[in-house]
Parts: sequence; C-alpha cells; structure tokens
Amino acid sequence: MKTRARSTGTARASTPTHKLPAALAKRAAGLVAKKRKRLLVEARSLVALVKRRKAQIAELFYDIGEALRRLKDREMLAVLGFTSFDRMCDERLGLSSTVADRLVDIVTRISRDDALSMGQSKAMALVELAAATPEADTPAGLLRGKALALPGGKILDPKKASARAIERGAKAIRQARAEKPRKGRTTSAEERAAALALQRELHARGVRGAKVTAVATKPGKGSNVRVEHVPLESLGVLGEAIARVLGRR
Repeated sequence: MKTRARSTGTARASTPTHKLPAALAKRAAGLVAKKRKRLLVEARSLVALVKRRKAQIAELFYDIGEALRRLKDREMLAVLGFTSFDRMCDERLGLSSTVADRLVDIVTRISRDDALSMGQSKAMALVELAAATPEADTPAGLLRGKALALPGGKILDPKKASARAIERGAKAIRQARAEKPRKGRTTSAEERAAALALQRELHARGVRGAKVTAVATKPGKGSNVRVEHVPLESLGVLGEAIARVLGRR
C-alpha cells in the first residue's frame, strides 16, 4: 500500500483585509476630530484657570500679611480675648507665629508690587538678609543692588539667588557678625540683659518682629540701644515696654 509523503512546508493562511467603506471612514474621522476639538477647548480652559488661580495665590500672602499686621494691634487682640499675638495665631488661626511675623515683616518693609514680583519665599528671605547686614539695607534695595560678598569669600547675587541661598547668606552674615572680635568697645552683661529684657517685653506685647540691641560706644562710656522693626502704630507699646523694663531695675 502506497502512502503519500506529507509535505514538510507550512502553508500560509491568507488574511483577508477589509477596508471600511468610505462613508464609515469619513464618519469615524469626523468623530475623532470632534473629540479632539472638545478636549482642546477643555484643556485650554483648564490652563487659563490654573494661571488665574496662580495669580490669586501669589497675591494672597501679601493680603494675609496686611491682615496679620492689623491683628497685632492691642485693641484688636483684646476684642478677640487675647493679650498675646502668638497665642492668637496658634489658637485662633492655627498659624505659626514665626510665619505670621515674617508675613508682617514683608508688608511692613516691602511694597505690594515688589513683594508680588519676588514671591513669598524670596520676599521672606530678603527681609531676613536686610536685617542681617550691618548697613541700612532694604529688601527691595538688595534685590536691585549689586551682588554681596559673604563671609568666606562667596558671592551672593540676590537677583539670581534662590530663597534658600539668600537665607544661607543671611545666616553666614549673622554668624560672622556675632564672632567678630570687638576692638576696645564692648557692652556690659547688664546692658545686654536690659536690651534682651526690652526685646522680650515687646514680643510678649505682640510686637514679635522687634529687635533690641545694646550698641557699644566709646571705651568707658555707656552703650546705646538700637530698637528695630517696631511699627509706627506700636510706638505706644514701645513706651509701655520701656517703662515696664525700667520699673524692674
């Protein structure tokens, strides 16, 4: 009995290809185009929304700072039932008093336009840097001025530097000033203690940004006192704080 040899080749199965009718293809393309157009309209609308909200967020920190500056007023604190700005921030606002004080510093020392152009983080950092330098610098002046030579030889250009870099620069300046040896002029421990007592009294009365420093004069002469960052509206508080400190001595 004869058997036929099986072919070792594999036959290719032909796959028929079917094209959509022209009318269906045109309809499908039309649906895709409509969906893309609808998504494009929605995407553009969302982009515009984000841009508007970003602009609003950028302005909010300055508005909050202005409100906080007003809330620091003793009469404002009193009607809310507080004697301390710190406690009011913590208990009523759920806000760190350190952050609140920085926001108040911004609106006290920087114009709205300048602050908004810098942004919150950089504005805070520039306030800190201006307070650290020995010159009578302003945050806006530092931003528009020349680069600063930091202790150790590094150069800081506030215009280009990040907020973090500016904060590091302010810290380096403060440390260098604290470590700098005095040449024949110094303050006594009692004078420094008196300045610290006045600063603490001002902080306790809600003027958290106040800085009080005993400044040496000529050898053998008493020190001067430097009071910084006390708003004009808080001059009455300053007088009361001085009277309280003097009364303890």
